[in-house]
Amino acid sequence: MDPVPVDTTGLRMPLQLDGSDAVDPGWEVDPHHLEGIFLAPVESDGALAFTPIDSDGTALWTARRPLACAGFTLTLGADGAPLAVLNDSTPTADALSATTATAYDLRTGERVWGPVDVPGPHQGPGLVYASPPAEAMGETGPRLALDAASGRVIADERDGTARVVAERHGTVVLQEGDQLRATEGDRVLWEIPVPEGVDRAQSPPGQSLAGAMLALRTADERSTIVDLTTGAVVATDVTSAAWDATTGTLVATDGTRAWAVDAQTGETSWDVPASPDARIVSAGGAQAYLRDGDTIHVHNTLTGAANPGYEPAMEGTIAVPRAIATTGAATFAHEGGVLLATTPTLP
Repeated sequence: MDPVPVDTTGLRMPLQLDGSDAVDPGWEVDPHHLEGIFLAPVESDGALAFTPIDSDGTALWTARRPLACAGFTLTLGADGAPLAVLNDSTPTADALSATTATAYDLRTGERVWGPVDVPGPHQGPGLVYASPPAEAMGETGPRLALDAASGRVIADERDGTARVVAERHGTVVLQEGDQLRATEGDRVLWEIPVPEGVDRAQSPPGQSLAGAMLALRTADERSTIVDLTTGAVVATDVTSAAWDATTGTLVATDGTRAWAVDAQTGETSWDVPASPDARIVSAGGAQAYLRDGDTIHVHNTLTGAANPGYEPAMEGTIAVPRAIATTGAATFAHEGGVLLATTPTLP
């Protein structure tokens, strides 16, 4: 069933979303998105329903999982096909449940591979799994990464050779000693020294950088951003960042400024002063949304020019995009949930 339309009267929608329809898929958490399709679990009749929603608001298919199996991720499989990979549980001979992962074509719901056994719930980023911590705030067990194309185990920390950092869109990143290495299947894409300030390479599982860039936490809880295609370090000392896939631009803050890096050249294309509390919320369609306290600033991601962003004469709650797909569709928070603004239609 397609999501329910929502009346946005009383909301100040971004000018970028003029011509969009707002729909409510029932999300209570931020969905992941890939190639203009959004996915998050929705609790329904004592289970979780995973229903990919296209940028026009169309529900594509549904898979149901037990409430305990909320883990999921999106990735690119063989030939760049977009996949949804969902956790499930399977009873075993000793009456315990084993955790599995199964990949589905994100557009059709056709099973592509799996179920394959994994050591525990989804940890991320991407196809990374581990047994849960023995106690709250504890360490997870050894991490394991799956190959997006086949579901086979491509890296396992139990082998004792390398740490699993992340999987993003078919690329697996590992740390071995003082080296950081990216692979795709059995092919090494690049290998670089672990960037300065990054001791134990770890990447937060957020979606704002999509599949183009990887954030690595530093000792001071900031981030170093690495280009997943080349291994080039494109930004350091980062407090927030987002990727605009439309323009190929990384937008970031560092506590004193907001700035942008052109992914093709690696050069800083603009920078503007910003307060220590300023954070990039999202970027897409050549627009970047920066929150500074109660104020929202909108910048052109190519030039840094400040844009009105919203109709000045309007009143109401400002709807700030939390994620923007290349199709122009975007998500935003509303009344404790997350809504989808569909791809804007031309007048």
